[in-house]
Amino acid sequence: MPNSFFQFKQFRVNQVRSGMKVTTDGCLFGAYVANSLEQAADEPNYMLDIGTGTGLLALILAQVTNRSSIEAIDMSENAHSEAGENFNASHWKDRLFSSHQSLQKFNPSRLYDLIICNPPFFGKSQKGTTEQKNQAIHNDHLSMEELSSGIDRLLTNEGVAWIMYPEWEMKAFIKWMEKSQILPCSTVLVRNKAEAPVFRMIVKFSRSTSDEIQRELLIREGNGSYSQEFLNLVENYYL
Repeated sequence: MPNSFFQFKQFRVNQVRSGMKVTTDGCLFGAYVANSLEQAADEPNYMLDIGTGTGLLALILAQVTNRSSIEAIDMSENAHSEAGENFNASHWKDRLFSSHQSLQKFNPSRLYDLIICNPPFFGKSQKGTTEQKNQAIHNDHLSMEELSSGIDRLLTNEGVAWIMYPEWEMKAFIKWMEKSQILPCSTVLVRNKAEAPVFRMIVKFSRSTSDEIQRELLIREGNGSYSQEFLNLVENYYL
């Protein structure tokens, strides 16, 4: 049974009610996007976290920005309320906002400069007994078509969207994004170890993409220890 909370260096994530708990790949995803923000010339004015769960990704992005307003939406009342509590307990509560909304019905008054999403991807596989977790990991309530359409509707012309899927699902999702002329401009192939298959793909999408950059990232070395690159990415967050 997972712990009821996960303590980071600058914030704490309570995870009792949210279906999706803190995971290694989720932390890596947030840290990788945060690292890209730290290297950028300027930070986004408005960011959106789709399907926020515990609020982990929004909290990581808040830690590396100074003025960005970050809105986090989730269709689950339990996840939304828990994310809101985690936001209110953080140093950045004035810039973090949680809304009980599905992407399909979300109709804000603004567009977003950065959108981030770690979407559910299980399709017709057997579901568990916990409805909260089923919503968090199965795509019944957020298909690839709905996610790509939502990003197209909510992303500014110069904005970027960061998405993480398993390899097969990402290749399918890219085809949906191409229909809206939103193309990958940076791709990270994540492997657990060098000899292991691709575990996740992290892709940065843009309407005004240039040539795509592709690289690999290993979570662990051959001896099972965390890779130095992984440690460098998460060192500002993990205790």
